[in-house]
Amino acid sequence: TYAKQLTAYSKAIHERVPNLRIVAPGAYSADWWNAAAEAPGTGSMAMAVHQYPLSECGSQWEHQIPTVENAVDPETRENVDRLVSQAAEDADEHELPLWITETSLSACSGSNEITETLVAAVHQAEYSMRVQDLGVERVAAHSSLAPCKGGAPMSVLCSDGTLANPGESFSVRANGLALALIASIPPGNMVQT
Repeated sequence: TYAKQLTAYSKAIHERVPNLRIVAPGAYSADWWNAAAEAPGTGSMAMAVHQYPLSECGSQWEHQIPTVENAVDPETRENVDRLVSQAAEDADEHELPLWITETSLSACSGSNEITETLVAAVHQAEYSMRVQDLGVERVAAHSSLAPCKGGAPMSVLCSDGTLANPGESFSVRANGLALALIASIPPGNMVQT
């Protein structure tokens, strides 16, 4: 059903803007991104993947709860590498660029143990560089203009108000500062050291 809808939308879009790149599906599952890549008529699509390494907001998967301990656990990095490497392999197979269109260390609403910490900043900088080395062409950190208290926990930017009254003053969080830091790195090639 999704592939049929993607084909129909792509056709309608390309009738108006023939060379516009379709970016799909924005999912964390190989089933979804391969279905999008194989949908007929999508043209020069970019394979869009989402990844939140510590996305457990309850207690079902202890190793994915947003804690400092889990953030620095080698298993978290291995899980990142596994998903991104699979996506890169699939994108290569379909001759498509790979974009991570939504990511942050955690996806749980409200604040949590890692929201405004050095580990969040270090993760964002290291993650952004790491996934590019694995074959990702573009990386977009999840963000919103919602309030710092109660909004997206890892938003790189947030407002000073409340959920009911978001406010008009915005601040950059630690992971946003990490993105500013890596944005200052000049173009070049990844070198193993």
